[in-house]
Amino acid sequence: MGLFDSFKRRPTSGDDLRETLFQAAERRDWQALADLCRQHQQEIRDSFPGWRTLPEALRSDPVGQNRYAQGLLAVAQLFEQAGDRSLISSLIGDESDNPLLAWERDLTAAQSLIGSGRPRQAVELLESTLARNAGLLGSGVDSYLPRTHGLLGIAWFRAGDTAKGVEFTEKARSRCEELGDAEGFTVYTTNLRQMKEGSSIILRDADGRALSPEDLRDATGTVRYEIIGNVSVTPEATALHEAGRQAGSKGDYPKALADLGRASQLAPEWPYPVYDMAFTYLLMKDFETATAYFRKTIDLAPRGFFTAITALDTLLREQRGDLPVGTYLAYSSLEWVADRRKQAEGVRALTEGLPTFAPAWRDFAILVEDDEEKLAAIEKGMAAIPDAETKGSLQINKALILNRRGDRDGAVRLLRELAVDPASTLATEHLAKFVLANTAGK
Repeated sequence: MGLFDSFKRRPTSGDDLRETLFQAAERRDWQALADLCRQHQQEIRDSFPGWRTLPEALRSDPVGQNRYAQGLLAVAQLFEQAGDRSLISSLIGDESDNPLLAWERDLTAAQSLIGSGRPRQAVELLESTLARNAGLLGSGVDSYLPRTHGLLGIAWFRAGDTAKGVEFTEKARSRCEELGDAEGFTVYTTNLRQMKEGSSIILRDADGRALSPEDLRDATGTVRYEIIGNVSVTPEATALHEAGRQAGSKGDYPKALADLGRASQLAPEWPYPVYDMAFTYLLMKDFETATAYFRKTIDLAPRGFFTAITALDTLLREQRGDLPVGTYLAYSSLEWVADRRKQAEGVRALTEGLPTFAPAWRDFAILVEDDEEKLAAIEKGMAAIPDAETKGSLQINKALILNRRGDRDGAVRLLRELAVDPASTLATEHLAKFVLANTAGK
């Protein structure tokens, strides 16, 4: 099955639809999953609240729990990338006992207030948030404080007080400079320049997509604050992106690259066509160019976009000689193997032939049934210096096992750390929150 192949079976009921979606996610057949989500979007929206409850049959099945959670997350993220954050939002459970998550909710509420034209209310909320969290210390605070100052800068600017807008934005930029956050420093430097020149305000999610006030009401992930001209994904860019994917599904890679390239030119901050170009070059075995486009994808979506983080990390290791050239192509090809037995054999072969390749250990830990084997695979994966996405997945799987063995406190502690750790990828953050709310947190 190719990267761009469409999923052919048509589900006949809600449970059939859920299982069909999860099968596509399990194979990492993103095109099939995207097609299904597009064809059944309203049915998925209507059914999703019920899907959030873990089936009773999976309560003692950590492998099934992981598959179920990964499937829900994959569906929710596809809707999020299409502009509907409601499914991602619904995966988050009751987190009122965590001050950092409460801080995150305040930021989300403030973003919504700004987006709906109520910046002075946002100022009041953010100043109250700073006062409430004045005594907190740690890496989480290092992440939230500059974001709060930066958002205060925007709120004051929108309220008509440019001097205060500049004051708080300078605080955000200075804090980023102290922490060595080059990206944040650049963002707030741009904001300062635009405040002085005058322009419109754009809030963006972790994938670089502009958020509307409606999106902001349900936003849960990291949001960057920019004051620039309006940028959006036009219908023409969307159509070209789809045409590029269709061409790729037929093996017409030159046309795929041409259409995807034009889509990217029309929507330069949209990571999706760039990501698909990277995979197209990978299929063409042009590994150097694939590396460049995976890097560009992460530049546009620093907290992750599908498998871009793992892909870039692996390809760079191939360039350094740490892994054989073609490792990532061989590994990603396993995702399209429909026969689970053959897929498992391929994963096992990778762990035996490339014991320093962490993603293979991650997949192996999911495939085996014995908890001791799972834990051993997880430890080997962690020892193999995993990329951020793989590391998060390994740790979530460990938390599931801890919870199954009765170490609820250990599982909850690990999941909460992942949920608020600023180094977590977007997928790790959301999956940790879901598992915390639906498994370990019960």
